[in-house]
Amino acid sequence: MSAVKGLVRLGAVLAMAAVLTACGGAPSESDVRNAFAAAIAEQTPLPESGLTEADKKLAELMPNIEVLSLGSCEAAENDVYMCLVEAKITVMGRSATTTQKVGLKKDTAGDWIIVD
Repeated sequence: MSAVKGLVRLGAVLAMAAVLTACGGAPSESDVRNAFAAAIAEQTPLPESGLTEADKKLAELMPNIEVLSLGSCEAAENDVYMCLVEAKITVMGRSATTTQKVGLKKDTAGDWIIVD
């Protein structure tokens, strides 16, 4: 009976360790997609009736970035993760696929953001 209790305790400890590990660590692919979407939204003027023609033209020139895949992520300094991201970038009807290392960090709200 004590062997069963020992196994149950060990299982509980391992489960807690897995839960705590899942709370931290590198961003997931959906985290990276959300970070890119938020960064693009910050740079794109909101479609309001008060936009000037220049603002509308600028919005048309903004690149469309589609995250295709997330490669490896490595921990760096100051809680930043350097992640290998493959993305398709479309500007004015032309597309190119690129793979680059991108820095990501959690903000105070716990959301992943792109950092320099």
